[in-house]
Amino acid sequence: MRTGLVMWEWHALGHIPLLDSYAPAPHDATPWYYAHVNSIDPSRPGQLLISARNTWALYELNTRSGQVLTRIGGRHSEVKLSPGAATAFQHDATVLPNGDISIFDNGAVPKVHPQSRGVVVAVDSQSKTDTLVAEYDHPLALS
Repeated sequence: MRTGLVMWEWHALGHIPLLDSYAPAPHDATPWYYAHVNSIDPSRPGQLLISARNTWALYELNTRSGQVLTRIGGRHSEVKLSPGAATAFQHDATVLPNGDISIFDNGAVPKVHPQSRGVVVAVDSQSKTDTLVAEYDHPLALS
């Protein structure tokens, strides 16, 4: 931006509890990235979908208030996850044109799942459930 002015700012602290993190707090002066937000997608007008790697969750945010509208996954999911839909240390949550969400589930590093994979989930906001639509594993990683 030409002006360099901050247009919108949001902080995980105050919206995501520290205890939701799966990343252990360091015992020295090392910074602790308890949430580690690694993707932001303007999913709908007035909303953002963020991925917080260290909480194993996606958060739908209201861009006006900054409030978390929905938690998907993690320790306090408001959406019931279908079998195989849970992610760990995920990245790159993106809302697809049909409303489904694609996610890189990096659950193999550190090891939570047998391997990392790509997943697509459909979230039903009325019933607060999700469905695993697709899963993409690397075929050589299973050998």
